[in-house]
Amino acid sequence: MVLLTRAVWLIFITSLLCQLPGAIGESELQSGVTCYKNHDYKTALIHFMQAFKTDPNDSDALYYEAITLHKLGELELAKKAYTAVIMHFPNTQAAQNSQKALTYLGSGNFNQQILSGNRAAPSHTTINPSNRTLSTVGQPEDSADLARLPDEVRVPYQKEMRNLLIDAYINGHPLQMYFDSGAMVVAFSKSALEALGISAPQGQPIGSVHGVGNGSVKIWKMLADIKVGQIERKNFPICVQEDPPSGGPGHPLLGQTFFREFTYKIEPAPDDTHGLIFFHKQGSMAVLKQDPNVIPFRDWGKNILVDAEVNGRKVTMCFDTGASGCTFTAQQWINQMGMSIPDDATRGYSSGISGLTKSLVFTLDTLRLGPIIKHDVQVSIIEQSDLAYPLLGNTFFGDLQFEIDNSRHLIRIRY
Repeated sequence: MVLLTRAVWLIFITSLLCQLPGAIGESELQSGVTCYKNHDYKTALIHFMQAFKTDPNDSDALYYEAITLHKLGELELAKKAYTAVIMHFPNTQAAQNSQKALTYLGSGNFNQQILSGNRAAPSHTTINPSNRTLSTVGQPEDSADLARLPDEVRVPYQKEMRNLLIDAYINGHPLQMYFDSGAMVVAFSKSALEALGISAPQGQPIGSVHGVGNGSVKIWKMLADIKVGQIERKNFPICVQEDPPSGGPGHPLLGQTFFREFTYKIEPAPDDTHGLIFFHKQGSMAVLKQDPNVIPFRDWGKNILVDAEVNGRKVTMCFDTGASGCTFTAQQWINQMGMSIPDDATRGYSSGISGLTKSLVFTLDTLRLGPIIKHDVQVSIIEQSDLAYPLLGNTFFGDLQFEIDNSRHLIRIRY
């Protein structure tokens, strides 16, 4: 890693700020630049984050966020924000400057945090919806494409262990996929594509991903036609990974970029072996905040964060339909939660994008999310991982009916 003196580092960051175009149209962005020049970096960061939230097509806003994090000494967050700029706005001055910053920070390979089980993505990795080139893995569809989406769709699922398995098509080929609200993108392995007679992308990968565990897998990108029920996305960007290690996902992942425009409700059958996912175009469901069964959530990247209570202690968790269980890292459990691992915890394994990783398994006394309180919920503790937030998985909500309203950031529990 290149070590910079404080003086050189300050000159480097200042030069990066000056290399972007001077015309700034967003008032939040202009306010952020003013605060930055006045050395009020914390306030500047707030403005840049709001600017990017207002206009997720603005590469400058995300880049300014990255250099402000860099200035504040939040180097790991800065690396991830720089990487997001390169990933989502590759043909821009901001991307070129981000590449220089990563080189100085000693981060030449971009470990893109975009797949299921990985919670280390920057909070604003929204993908440019107007970019229809292969340089984007995300959500390329224009307003006309979105208008063609059906208002309501019912998709049956069956349980495989605690995962939701649905029927889908890629380029007209039938297959089964995991419905995974914890995955930011639609993800296939190379072998899954080749088994269907579809050529997998070749050449250099765009980066690698980490998930539960310490390993990483390389990723590529390509466009494909994806269909689930009556929802069909043409020339849709998907992520292609090298074949996962033993214990990795058994099926491709249907992630947030595919169904983000929908409110969805999951209704399990009485026997809890199958059920239906109801998709509704955004705004077609009336969900009231005063409803006691409504739980607010917030976005982190494209992950869903909720406030839960574990044995009476508050904790932010990732609401993840792709996670079979509830999972913490040892650091989260011991240092953040301040709780010890019971002596009678049994040894087991947790599965993620990086394959199997060792875990300790035991039972919680209580786990609460809004009005839902469950007792004797199994939890897994893994030693090391890039897991930024604990996972709230199907061992908690797998038997519940719930709908997720992305437009209002609400989850409604139905009994």
